[in-house]
Amino acid sequence: MIEGTVGVLAVEHGRGSWGSLPTCRPSGRFATCPTTVLLLLIALVLSGCKQGAKDKTGGERPAVAVTVAAVETREIQRLVEVVGSFRGLEEVTITPKVEGRVVKLHHDVGDIVAPGDVLLDIDPTDYELAVDERAGELNAELRKIDLAEMPGDGIDIEKHIAELPTVARAANLTENMRRKLDRFKKLYDKKTVSEEDLQQMETDLKMAEATVAQMRIEARTTWATARQKNALLATAKQRLADTTVVVPTPTLETSRLLDKTAKVQYRVAQRMASEGEIVRPTGSMGLFRLVLDRPMKVLAAVPERYAGQVQEPSPDPRLPRQPVQIHVDAYPAEVFRGAIVRVNPTFDPVSRTFQIEAQVANEDGRLKAGGLAKIDVLTNVDRNAKTVPITALVTYVGSVRVFAIRDGQAHKIDVTQGASGRGWVEVVGDLRPDDQVATSGQGQLALDKPTPVRIRETP
Repeated sequence: MIEGTVGVLAVEHGRGSWGSLPTCRPSGRFATCPTTVLLLLIALVLSGCKQGAKDKTGGERPAVAVTVAAVETREIQRLVEVVGSFRGLEEVTITPKVEGRVVKLHHDVGDIVAPGDVLLDIDPTDYELAVDERAGELNAELRKIDLAEMPGDGIDIEKHIAELPTVARAANLTENMRRKLDRFKKLYDKKTVSEEDLQQMETDLKMAEATVAQMRIEARTTWATARQKNALLATAKQRLADTTVVVPTPTLETSRLLDKTAKVQYRVAQRMASEGEIVRPTGSMGLFRLVLDRPMKVLAAVPERYAGQVQEPSPDPRLPRQPVQIHVDAYPAEVFRGAIVRVNPTFDPVSRTFQIEAQVANEDGRLKAGGLAKIDVLTNVDRNAKTVPITALVTYVGSVRVFAIRDGQAHKIDVTQGASGRGWVEVVGDLRPDDQVATSGQGQLALDKPTPVRIRETP
């Protein structure tokens, strides 16, 4: 062993050449040539590199301690996740049919109302007077044809007209003149009356027949006028009835969507009129907005690529329909269940989506129209999905991988995440059903080649 201090190698630029090494300068107890020092350093570096390579290739580096978990096969419900909005099964804006001043409000926002319930009253005074006026006009026409009131549709009006006193009298006179003319003709044949008297009798008969015809025409005209006055009276009565604004009755199509045992109820979502206000039957003026919210419907746009996974609902309501699960932020721990009742047959050319409509029960009224809904459309059940603990996933630069333990070595497996649950996640990749995956120690495992590992017990 050489004792002493090794001198510092100093090489000045511009001195010496590759053919002529720098001169040795003594330092410390021994004189050391720079060439010797340089060779020693190179030897040390090469020795270290050789030893490191041996560790990597020769397996001399100690095995990495990891904990492991088995790949599990689970039954997973496949679904399509979309976002939509709640809507009432029906949303109705109540508008006035007549003009007038609001004299009384019967309901306000939040009230529950049923078909036929009164919402508000409009001052009926002008419309009552109009009814009286039309009734008087009708009675005047009916009196002309000897009717006390408007008869039903079963009346034989021609028979009634024939029985009118004036018409019947004229008809009798005409018939009497017809018989008299017959006698005149016989007398004329016997040369008892002159030809001039016979012609006068014939003329009188024609005038009598014309009078009867004219009376019948006037009676029919009066009857037509009476029917017109009756229609005007019905219109006036309807306008009077329209001063009482009521909750409408749902159509048969809407009723078909309701539970047959459920009572039809609306909620008052908005009131747009006040007492004393003048309202008019215009398209822009509303009085109330009502929502039929039991059950509710949910509208959502589904991406085009999922069209094959969304089923068209059967027109027969007795057949099962594709189920959905609905989540709302207001009740994060609850799942509201429903079914798809309508699928739009066309795609939106801009967003490349198609609309679905689902129906969900809302017996307690907690779901609100206009609210946000997170919808899971249930498609099919996969009974052979491979899952691993969440701790087995390693994410790096956007890629996800796990390390499968095979023959005492950790192998990197690139995977894609799928469904997830409490503590586990589905993975799609080159994993075997009997594999075990590392759940700790992944940071010390190599990515380019298998790494020796030793399995330690999970604490």
